[in-house]
Amino acid sequence: MLGRRSRILVLAAVVATAVIGVYVHHHQSAGAIGGRISLPKLAWLLYTVFVWGLLCPILAFEPGVGRPFRRLAGLFAALMVARFVAEIPMLYTWKNWRPPYGMVHDLVCVAALAWGLAASRAGWWPMRSRSDRWMLAFTLVLVLGALVECLYAGLFYRAVHGATTGSEGLWFAAPGDPRFTWINRITLVFDVFFYVFLLAFLAAGFGARREPAGASPA
Repeated sequence: MLGRRSRILVLAAVVATAVIGVYVHHHQSAGAIGGRISLPKLAWLLYTVFVWGLLCPILAFEPGVGRPFRRLAGLFAALMVARFVAEIPMLYTWKNWRPPYGMVHDLVCVAALAWGLAASRAGWWPMRSRSDRWMLAFTLVLVLGALVECLYAGLFYRAVHGATTGSEGLWFAAPGDPRFTWINRITLVFDVFFYVFLLAFLAAGFGARREPAGASPA
């Protein structure tokens, strides 16, 4: 499913994500704007950076992935880039970011992927290859991830009573803070699910499970 170029890019993305993780953990632990971040939340942040921001663009240009799924990965990546461009200055420059903005974006992503799957159904159903089956599962997990992110945002917004703006605004669930105990617990549970799927997906993509003879991506 993943060619040589994509494999190299995935490995580079893993390294880049690890570097980001070290930086964010150190930066937020030092009392940076946004507050401290718990390990489950850091793991979730790094998952979204790697999968949504880096892996999806790689898959969008991977010839071994069927065209309908390449387009869906590209669509999702484009939506995430648009969010990144809008959200970063709202967080760090204007300091006016509110979780409902992200929740609306999450639901737009869900609607876009659902529409894309339905519109491209003739191109991937019935399943022609193992690659198609894995990419369908990957796309459905993207949908689930966007819904979970929407849930996190709603719970966090309620926990901090809307205090996410200004220089004292909170964006991260801190470790040990009773306001975030439930959020961190459910985040940990979902982290396990998403990371297990990601590892299985990458194992398949790197050829741990090869296509049957004669099978080819749609």
